[in-house]
Amino acid sequence: MRTQASSAALMANGGKRRRDRLLATRYDGRCTAARGLVLASSDFDVYLALRQGERPNASALAARFFARSKAHGAYPTADGRLFPDEAEAHQALTLDFAKKIERLAPLWRKAGLIETPR
Repeated sequence: MRTQASSAALMANGGKRRRDRLLATRYDGRCTAARGLVLASSDFDVYLALRQGERPNASALAARFFARSKAHGAYPTADGRLFPDEAEAHQALTLDFAKKIERLAPLWRKAGLIETPR
């Protein structure tokens, strides 16, 4: 089952050569990119924003992640805790996404998975 995020990923990379296209699918909270990279769903949100040339916004990513979790009948987790309350979830997820952006963006740039902003 392909989600909107994976469809957005395909559309975002439509102008690139076939081998560089990001082909993503979401199953059981994991995402797979065409390069064989398997990511947690929240990590993929950061990856997708960076691949699209955006500067990821932790608060916006947290809100989107909470909404997607709620739509699938689940509650988001951060630091091993379940967050059924939206306000608590947003605060914890925003902090979690900020840490992910700070930690993963430099690694992915160094590995050549995403371009360095100009």
